[in-house]
Amino acid sequence: MRAKEDKAVEAQEASLTLVEVLDIAAAGYPDEFLRVYYHAETGEFNDEGCGDTLAESIVREIRETFDPGLTKTQQLQEVTRVLCKAIEDIESILKSVEASGQASTAREHTSDSDDHHLADWENEGGQCAAAKSQP
Repeated sequence: MRAKEDKAVEAQEASLTLVEVLDIAAAGYPDEFLRVYYHAETGEFNDEGCGDTLAESIVREIRETFDPGLTKTQQLQEVTRVLCKAIEDIESILKSVEASGQASTAREHTSDSDDHHLADWENEGGQCAAAKSQP
């Protein structure tokens, strides 16, 4: 019985491939548009992708920080860290733009879903909740 438990833990902690990590991220992006920016077979960047520079940046960040030597958990924690840093950067830009007085409150123009995410963001003091839970 112990051998089965050990194999289950080992399988859970096995490394993911770059494509698997990108596919996980793509599943959470509207219309899975991240897939336009990488080759499904290799994870290599697709230079012919176009139409969503945020998706492009996300794929580039994930590719640049991917480490095949990490466990699955560590790989996903790294993706979380990188994305939370990007959120912090975007929030900083948003605050600067709003503070300039030249932008109407962009928050008035967000969807209900965006309002929910923005509220979560603000409730965390402008920090990604996942990043706060990281050691």
